[in-house]
Amino acid sequence: MIFQNPNVDLNWYRPIWEQGQTNISQVHPFSSFIDNPYLIAYEMTNAVNNNAFLGNISANYTFNEKFELLLRSGITMSQEERSQRRPYSSANYQRGFYKEQDITNYEINSDFLFTYRDKIGSKFSLSSSVGANQMQRNFRLTSAEVIGLVIPGVFKLANGVSNPTVTTSDNNRVINSVYGLVSMDWDEKIFVDLTGRNDWSSTLPVENNSFFLPIGEYQFYFV
Repeated sequence: MIFQNPNVDLNWYRPIWEQGQTNISQVHPFSSFIDNPYLIAYEMTNAVNNNAFLGNISANYTFNEKFELLLRSGITMSQEERSQRRPYSSANYQRGFYKEQDITNYEINSDFLFTYRDKIGSKFSLSSSVGANQMQRNFRLTSAEVIGLVIPGVFKLANGVSNPTVTTSDNNRVINSVYGLVSMDWDEKIFVDLTGRNDWSSTLPVENNSFFLPIGEYQFYFV
């Protein structure tokens, strides 16, 4: 397909099957090493059906002018079905090929943030926050394929010349985090920000699954 000019009508390559050999032997317009362009476009398909769900909820409560609490949680879910078809006489699969994949993936994020704000004197302001987060991710892939079809043009796992090859893959992860932020400014001219975050990851060894991320920043403004 990459060698085709965009102005070429793929219908010019029809019929795609040799006479009396429908779904068995394709017509090769160039070489037996290169599949018919129309066959590639309409018979060698890679279908995808994806269903996704997104949702979130949050609540914010102000105790007074100094204290505030934020709670929130969100979820992303997807379920994807894939199928791959290769008919008889295709370059890589002379007797056809069929694959099905089922992919389930979801991620949940939940956190809270408690914030304190105050002004000390006429020139000094302070804002500090502490919070925590949990990220939970689950991924599962189930794949089944058959190389070689008994009946040409029938793309089903039960139509393989041998039993389907089935594989599964799981990828699960949980990260728990705590973090804090302190912001200070003096007379809106000198600003200092200090942050820190510590994560615990389920994919690391238990004795070494924690890592700390400190950040410091300051700014000066002179008028």
